[in-house]
Amino acid sequence: LALVVARPLDRESRAGYQLVLSVTDGNRGAGTAELPISVHILDVNDNAPVFSRQQYAVTVHETSGPAPNAPILVVSATDPDAGANGQVTYTFSRKTASSGAGRLFHLHPSSGALSLAAPLTYHPHRPQMELVVTATDAGASKLASSALVLVTVADTNDHAPQITVSPRYSGASAQPNPATAWVPENAGISAFVAHVSVTDPDGGDNGKFTCSLDNQDFDLVEIYETEYKLVTTVDFDREEKEEYSVNIVCEDQGTPRQSSRHELKVCHFLTFNEFKTGC
Repeated sequence: LALVVARPLDRESRAGYQLVLSVTDGNRGAGTAELPISVHILDVNDNAPVFSRQQYAVTVHETSGPAPNAPILVVSATDPDAGANGQVTYTFSRKTASSGAGRLFHLHPSSGALSLAAPLTYHPHRPQMELVVTATDAGASKLASSALVLVTVADTNDHAPQITVSPRYSGASAQPNPATAWVPENAGISAFVAHVSVTDPDGGDNGKFTCSLDNQDFDLVEIYETEYKLVTTVDFDREEKEEYSVNIVCEDQGTPRQSSRHELKVCHFLTFNEFKTGC
């Protein structure tokens, strides 16, 4: 007498069976004997871990971290196999682990908790990083699966606008000085005083800015989005006043707002050599 399997068994669907074997002799009225049989299905590592989702997403502010005890995200994968066949370990894929992004994060091998291993920096042209996480079981013939984690780095307003001024100078023997501009007395209205360049590496509103002057004798004319020229709005009379001062103030629209100031002294000359005895 042999007990055989009539169809494929799946331990994950049913881990065991309780059978009763009945034996009856051929004589009418004879007795019947019964034998209970317990069948336990042994596990085979035939299932790879399955992530709760194929793609995870999280947003983190720049300059955060490192914070190994403060997970920013937890990935989770389950494996219906039993014992070691169902034990899951989390790692970064080889490509992710060797990349710059992989070195910025720590992945707990048993909990799947993702935390920061280094501060993050916002890059306007690459604000999102891709991490490939692998879940591998501990079976003799290991099975694995992968999921994608998208980490978006949100900009923090940690930069004030940067003002660069290239003033006009006499050109004889004077050396360019970003704090002083030399303008001929007879230059007239709308005379060029200085070229002004303003940049802010932050993104969004944090990188948008407006600029103003504290002296109405000058005007800031936009050339391009971040390029300006400083010009005069009045005719200057050197006999009345030979030296002027103007502050260029640029403020971004971030929270909290950041601002920068550049003070420029404007001097007048009649000849190329007059600046030596002027302001």
